[in-house]
Amino acid sequence: MNLTGGRPQRALGIGLMLVMAAVAVIGYSSIRRDVQNLKDISQDNILWTASQMEVELLRFKLSLARLALENTQEALDEARERFDILWSRVFLMGAGHVGDLIANYDQGHGSIPAFQQYLREIDPVFATLRPDDIPAMRTLLRELDAFQDDLRLYTLRVVRGDTAAAAQVRDRIQLSSQLTTAVSLAAMLLSALGLLLLLNDNRRQRQLARLNQRIAEEAELSSRAKSRFLTMMSHELRNPLNGVLGPLALLGQSDLPPRHQRLVEQAQISGRSIVQMLAGLLDYGEMQDGRFRLRDEPLRLKRAGQGDQPIGALTRASDTFTQVRKTRCPFLSRCAADRPPCWRPSSPAAPASKAATPTRSATC
Repeated sequence: MNLTGGRPQRALGIGLMLVMAAVAVIGYSSIRRDVQNLKDISQDNILWTASQMEVELLRFKLSLARLALENTQEALDEARERFDILWSRVFLMGAGHVGDLIANYDQGHGSIPAFQQYLREIDPVFATLRPDDIPAMRTLLRELDAFQDDLRLYTLRVVRGDTAAAAQVRDRIQLSSQLTTAVSLAAMLLSALGLLLLLNDNRRQRQLARLNQRIAEEAELSSRAKSRFLTMMSHELRNPLNGVLGPLALLGQSDLPPRHQRLVEQAQISGRSIVQMLAGLLDYGEMQDGRFRLRDEPLRLKRAGQGDQPIGALTRASDTFTQVRKTRCPFLSRCAADRPPCWRPSSPAAPASKAATPTRSATC
């Protein structure tokens, strides 16, 4: 029986492997995108940058107020140091990728460019400022109050924008997690379905294996029953046949007329032929059991042929081997492949002798 479950089983296994690989790729890409988004948020902290500019502006104003109260060189040096820090916050943090994001939040308002321009204008004034120049300090404080309000509004815009960006990232992360969960569930369902199919195919294979085993056992029992029947029949027929051949042999030894003597000889030849046919039935059983062996001996063909009759036993034996060579006798195929020709003893091409089994060659 032909079992054809291997190819669908391999296709199912390959399909499950591809599905699981796709799930792994989708999950990896989703997680990588989410990690990159979180990294961008942590690196592009515009809210921190905007708040730092506002904080440094407050510190600079406090240093100016202290200078206006104390009128000392130490207070002036501290105010100049705070001015340098404020300068670095405004100009250096406004460069690069962070600067582009800051400019995006400041579009339509111009708070940052105006503050940068103001710092450039007061840089020479602040460099020549004296500790006792209180009117100049008060003027700077009033002008910085206006920029303080602009920076506060800018910080609020950054807070709203940063909150919206974080919400978008959270939505993308949630969507990717839902997608990964859905794909994982689908992969689990496909895996469960594939497992059920594999179990069903395995069960079917076991059933077919049991069926094949049962058929083989039945065939073996049938072959053994046939062999036992042939053996029993040959023995049962040989006993009465020997009872016939014995009296014929005794009758052939008596003084009979030539015509009656020929009839007795023909009866003996026919009886011996039947005995050899029964022996052939036993040989057939031995062939199926793998116990049949040929014993070749030198044989004089003309003597075995009894006149002008063909020595056809070798041919018929070869035909028998051809019919049975598909059984459990592996040497029969070699016998059938080397089938000898059917010679007549009176033929000039017939050899004087030939290696053969005498009991098989005499069966004509």
